[in-house]
Amino acid sequence: MDTKLYENQEILEAYIGTPDKIEWYKKTFESYNVNGIEKFSWNWSWYSFFFPFVYLTYRKCYLEAFIIWFFQTHFFIFFSLSFPFFKPIINIIFGFLCPWLVYKKYRKSIKKIERTEKEFEIQIEMAKKLGGVNVIARNIIIIYYIILMAMLVLSIFKMINVTTQL
Repeated sequence: MDTKLYENQEILEAYIGTPDKIEWYKKTFESYNVNGIEKFSWNWSWYSFFFPFVYLTYRKCYLEAFIIWFFQTHFFIFFSLSFPFFKPIINIIFGFLCPWLVYKKYRKSIKKIERTEKEFEIQIEMAKKLGGVNVIARNIIIIYYIILMAMLVLSIFKMINVTTQL
């Protein structure tokens, strides 16, 4: 028996955890599930286009975020140097793919909640714990990127300074 807990507005609000984004996620998640049939649909996210790793970490999709980070740091750099249009194309793909990954994690979490708990109030609390956002992790990553960029800019200025003195 399918209770369709994933379609419950209170569960969705508890899982998403950001009231100002509920309508966007509701519309997006509905487009991934039409008449009970799951399908991929094109839903754009600027956040996931520019910062897919940060977006997925913020949305507590840690495994997906790690996989994207791993490929970005190990393979994308090589391909971006070899094929200049590779990075923008991959970012466009992430702009569409990352919201779908959040949806897939939502559905997996809701199935887990349905299997383990029948009382609705506890289901809502479980949705809050399994979903929501991780602001601390996002902020740490952003600070890390700012430091990395500052180090890059400083090293470029240092190289320019050294070459002008020759």
